[in-house]
Amino acid sequence: MTAEFAIVLPAVILVLGVALSVLAIQTSRIGLVGLAAESARALARGEPESLIQQLLQGVGLDGEVSSKTSYSDLSVCVELAQINHIRGLGDLFPIEVKEIQCARKGGL
Repeated sequence: MTAEFAIVLPAVILVLGVALSVLAIQTSRIGLVGLAAESARALARGEPESLIQQLLQGVGLDGEVSSKTSYSDLSVCVELAQINHIRGLGDLFPIEVKEIQCARKGGL
């Protein structure tokens, strides 16, 4: 093993680890999109708000997800937010992933 290889290998492993963590965060965001849309549609149909908490527990996303619901005249919006961290860097750079999805009330 050459000295150059021994110096470059840890940097390559760190970059790969960060890239995989960013990919995991994006995958988590895709899960939030589906969950927020499903929650908004359910609330627009008249389901109780406790359904959102049941959906959050059933999905199994990493970390804690906070939810906020807002109502307007014709629509219901659900905002889901989650704090993620890049593995390998610890808690230095928290990244908040937030998704808002809306649905029209009563299927209009």
